[in-house]
Amino acid sequence: MYDLIIKDSKILDGTGIPSFRADIGIKGEKIVEVSKAQLSEESETIIDGNGLFAAPGFVDMHTHADISIFTNPLGKSLIMQGVTLVLTGNCGSSPAPLDDDIKKGWLLRGGGYKPDWDDFPGYLDAIERAKFSSNIATQIGHNSIRAYVMGEYAAHASNKTELDEMSEILEVAMDAGAIGFSSGLMYRPGIWSETEELIELCKVVEKSGGVYTSHMRGEANEVLQSVSELVKITEESGVSAHIGHHRAECRVNWGLIKHTLGMMMQANLKGCNITCDFFPYEACGVGGGIPLPRWASPLYMPKKDAEKMIHDSQTREKIKDEIRKGTELGPDKRSYEPIDSTDDVVITIYPDEPELQGKTVTELSRIKGYTDPLDFFLYTVTSDKPFGVVAFNVWEKDLDKLVKSPLAMIGTDSGFVDNIGVPNRHPRAYGSYPKILGEYVREKKLISWEEAVMKFSTRPHSKLGIKDRGVIRPGFFADLVFFNPDTVGTKVDYSGVARYPIGIEHVVINGQLVVENSIHTGKKSGKLIRKLG
Repeated sequence: MYDLIIKDSKILDGTGIPSFRADIGIKGEKIVEVSKAQLSEESETIIDGNGLFAAPGFVDMHTHADISIFTNPLGKSLIMQGVTLVLTGNCGSSPAPLDDDIKKGWLLRGGGYKPDWDDFPGYLDAIERAKFSSNIATQIGHNSIRAYVMGEYAAHASNKTELDEMSEILEVAMDAGAIGFSSGLMYRPGIWSETEELIELCKVVEKSGGVYTSHMRGEANEVLQSVSELVKITEESGVSAHIGHHRAECRVNWGLIKHTLGMMMQANLKGCNITCDFFPYEACGVGGGIPLPRWASPLYMPKKDAEKMIHDSQTREKIKDEIRKGTELGPDKRSYEPIDSTDDVVITIYPDEPELQGKTVTELSRIKGYTDPLDFFLYTVTSDKPFGVVAFNVWEKDLDKLVKSPLAMIGTDSGFVDNIGVPNRHPRAYGSYPKILGEYVREKKLISWEEAVMKFSTRPHSKLGIKDRGVIRPGFFADLVFFNPDTVGTKVDYSGVARYPIGIEHVVINGQLVVENSIHTGKKSGKLIRKLG
């Protein structure tokens, strides 16, 4: 007797072979049979697949669900897209190791959730004790280790003693089951690290068979140099590497993705293992301090110091001048994420007047009576009111190349959220996977259904070294998604209103129906997946 049978689905098994109709029998957490003949045995639950595509569950290679796994354990924003495994600890940031000051910062970032651990093994144990819907694999962050050892504003290279201490913390985390190690080289204090520091730390990761993921030093004018640095780290450490939310920002850099993908391919032909992820949107999320020049950004100094600069009239004019110059400035001065124009920056969260969400900063500044749109923008940076914007600085044809590349996977760059009908910062949190299936597969036909499933599931599981998941096969864990190829798509846009996708009918995680008929069942069958041995 089975626990669950899904009858008459078109199986996209994850190996790339053409789809075929079959029944799937599940017992406990595992798939026990995939049969082209009708399964006649009894089952507690029988679902009529009715010709839906069945695929191995999708992997989100780039999330920030480090704390929302506790505060929002149903994870609806991602699971309703078909995601069954999330990778956390990205961009160099992980909620361990912690001292008292760092713990206070995570208390603010986590919406009041108070960590009850101090080190990375303790964090993993806390996840294992919790109940949540999605599987989770996590990394330890370079910035988190560096801040713990050297201080958050340590604007200098590490010495041998500091590097040895960081290596020891990293080794303990990897031994405890971290899936890998991430860097965020545009953020403090990782921005001040030298390449050699990263090479030495990645040698520790390689020894344990983990992966190194990187938010690189630059995604605009420096994107080629940044990929070169990652290739060097990979070559000299031997680590398996992965670029997070890969893109080439601002018009002057559009078209460079074909070159960065070529650089990865050439390195791989020489023995490296480099991949990347992306989200299928032309707009990037822009936090309040991100477009500011580095010398005035709260990303690199205490917020109160940055706000003092913004309020000073003379300094404010200099800040505005450098924002306008954007990519013309050198990398030591330019903002973390330059913008071409305020015409390209769209308001996604403006709760005081939600009818204005979806307008550009230029449009909204005129409505509010500002002569200079940057004055309005800087006012919002220093305001305590909720405010969210996205910048349209990615080229659609670069996205096409990433969709078609076998090196590129998907990462939403979001956490677990559930704010249906209320402001949402970026549509990627609710729409990335259905958007690719509906737009890039069904409509544009850039890739096949089979290729999309390998991009969403098989290759990410393999990249992370996770066995017995990512293929529909007897003996594998029953992480499955069932979707309607005729209707699958996204309903969320840049108006700021969150909406679940359409066409994702059922999601099974470790043998349990977590989504049935496009409704989350409330089941929490997810597991922590540790990298051991």
